[in-house]
Amino acid sequence: MPLIPGTFLVSRAAAELEVLWWRENAPTTMDDPDWAGNAHNWGQRLLHLEVMSKPTSLPYSTCDLYRAGWPTSALEGARWIDYRPSWEGQGPDIHSNQTLFAFEAWNGQRWLLPFGAIWPGFATNTLFYAAILWLLFAAPFALRRRLRLKRGLCSACAYPIGESVTCTECGRAPPISRKSIVRLRLASTRE
Repeated sequence: MPLIPGTFLVSRAAAELEVLWWRENAPTTMDDPDWAGNAHNWGQRLLHLEVMSKPTSLPYSTCDLYRAGWPTSALEGARWIDYRPSWEGQGPDIHSNQTLFAFEAWNGQRWLLPFGAIWPGFATNTLFYAAILWLLFAAPFALRRRLRLKRGLCSACAYPIGESVTCTECGRAPPISRKSIVRLRLASTRE
């Protein structure tokens, strides 16, 4: 899923929880982050943290924490970039926590694919979408059964039931509705 650029909030000082998360998850020894920024879109959240170098004000360590999922965040991944080796003529060190695949498309658009599960968000989303799928498959059959019963047909095979207790075609006993109970009581009182 491409990261659709959202409105980045104005850079702000990194919050205490963000600094604690950085300390626990940073792949190498890096200083604590100074700045943070967020981007939010429908089903996507990006937290960008960076450590600024003191004399030049250039970032020398950054982290993109990407979370995706709707109605709750279900997947996450982080990408760490350490620019310090590039000052010595090498390229920057790019680390991923094995749960994020990041690349740039031919048109320069950045794509991020997280695949680290966030529990219980992953389970919540799974149940939510399973319920929707179940409704999509079960609702037409339930509607068909109700329409058949309303017309006086067998709910299983659509054969006319008439006054029989079971369907004369398939042998299935139709579910007893309130109308059927009233009809049976009226028939028994007339006799």
